[in-house]
Amino acid sequence: MSELSINANLRFRLGGIEVDAPKEWEDITFEASFVDGNNQPTITTDSFTFYDDGANLIKEHVSNGRIFEGLDFIVESYNIEQQLVVFNGIINFTNGYEELEDGSVRVRIQKLDGLDNLNERLSGITLSYLESVGVFNSSEYSDCKYVVEKPINLIELIISNVVIFIMVQQLQQQIAKTAESISTAASILSAGLTGSIGAAIYAVSVAIIQVIYTAIILVAILKLAQQLFSSLLPLVRTHKTLNYRTALTNISRYLGYQFESPIIELDRYYYLPSNINVDDVNDNTGFISFPKGTRTGIPNPNDYGYTASEFFDLCKTMFNAKIRIVDNRLIFRSKNDPFWKQTTTYKLTDILLPIKQYNTDKIMFSRLIQFQLDSIADLWTVKNYKGTNYEIITQDNTINNRRKSFVKGQETINIPVALGNRKQSLSAIEKSLAEAAGVIDSVVNVFGAKSNLKGQVKNRIGVLKVGTNNHTVAKVLYLNPDGSIPQNHRDLLSAKYLWNKYINEKSLVSNNFIRQKAIYQVENAPFGFNDLIKTIENSNFVTSSGEFGEFTNINWNISKDVANLEFEIEQVYTENLTETYIEQEW
Repeated sequence: MSELSINANLRFRLGGIEVDAPKEWEDITFEASFVDGNNQPTITTDSFTFYDDGANLIKEHVSNGRIFEGLDFIVESYNIEQQLVVFNGIINFTNGYEELEDGSVRVRIQKLDGLDNLNERLSGITLSYLESVGVFNSSEYSDCKYVVEKPINLIELIISNVVIFIMVQQLQQQIAKTAESISTAASILSAGLTGSIGAAIYAVSVAIIQVIYTAIILVAILKLAQQLFSSLLPLVRTHKTLNYRTALTNISRYLGYQFESPIIELDRYYYLPSNINVDDVNDNTGFISFPKGTRTGIPNPNDYGYTASEFFDLCKTMFNAKIRIVDNRLIFRSKNDPFWKQTTTYKLTDILLPIKQYNTDKIMFSRLIQFQLDSIADLWTVKNYKGTNYEIITQDNTINNRRKSFVKGQETINIPVALGNRKQSLSAIEKSLAEAAGVIDSVVNVFGAKSNLKGQVKNRIGVLKVGTNNHTVAKVLYLNPDGSIPQNHRDLLSAKYLWNKYINEKSLVSNNFIRQKAIYQVENAPFGFNDLIKTIENSNFVTSSGEFGEFTNINWNISKDVANLEFEIEQVYTENLTETYIEQEW
């Protein structure tokens, strides 16, 4: 135990056991950084030297063969009223561990549940590994119906129309001949025995042969029609996808956290990995191919999202979100969520504010949000471009001479997956096939067989449309429970939608200019243990004049009861800015 000030004392624990203070304890200060939701304090040194009981505990841990397992290291600050864990970490024996000649041990430490540590753990995990150990299983993958549709090919269209015309004409002619033969036979038979028996037998025989031949032709034409339809009109197939909330929940659970997020899109957005499966062929002719969909919703090694850190980063980018760890809860919320402006009991004292700056560095003349294209394998991501790209231009509307303008800079927010495309209507080939299919269905059904070729054509509306079966870029989809895509899906998932609901938190114009802030840095401000208690879990504060502010960094010197403070206070410093929005549509 070490006494530092009238406000606070320090206590050090290794593996839950209190030990003597390390050599460097008098020189340390504690730093709380609140950037991107990180509210856990750290310390200004990453190395400590332990003697006696502390050194013995550390050496025992190593001698037991646990060198790859971190040892808990906790620093508590307390006074007569309360106590606080100001550092919750572990000793990393694989980096900088040293046993010294005098029996002491020098070790490096790191935070246990800090965001840096979380990111390190996420980066070392792949979703395929999590699948292999049962974190993901087949019951957690959702179906997505899809169809392969090439951009219109005039040659295919002409060939299909010619073949269909010949098929239908042949069928009609044969039916007419059969009807004529049956009519002739019926006329002869109706004449009774007065007619020629030989003629009757001949007529009936011809009619029977014509019926049999017509049936054979009918079966052949139906088979040919099915082959033609399957070739020009691939059947509706099924991909397996992974729901966003399911992915984040399972990853978090594996790391020991309970995932919490109110973002409703996580329930309806689905990750579709690239499809690398090889097509099957049903016969030696290779006339009909049966493309395979994805077997799971797990990203492939070449897909963005393959590692757990990439999947989290993808979601953080799309929803402009940040993470906070509270106990065993991993809280995932957009930066514009009121959650981050929690009610505070801390009031900033009237201190001298010697330096005032403005967050003008946040201004961007151009801010571009864009999804990835799959121009090699899926041309529909290019042809149906609307929604893929959204640009926001910010300008000072009082400046006439642009040479004097300091509204500058460009930021591109890349979302490294492609948007899916919904099949909205029948193509020219499909319309031709649908018309012919109706004729064939009618004829076949008259003869007692069952055919629904026309239904095969029309049931394709509303499914995912891709240019080839083997798309090379992972996609994000908004899916209905039945695996189809809603007609208004671009209103629910697009660059514009994400800007309007989440990413516009970055704007110095949107939402009544609320992101404009004054920035302050204050050194050696009065700050004691009780102040840390009030701010460590909530970085928000109010000033004596009622303004809302937020700490970005607190560096607390325990022995002197002072701190270097960095914070922002909401302040609109100009309303002369306007934004222009551009949604490109090729």
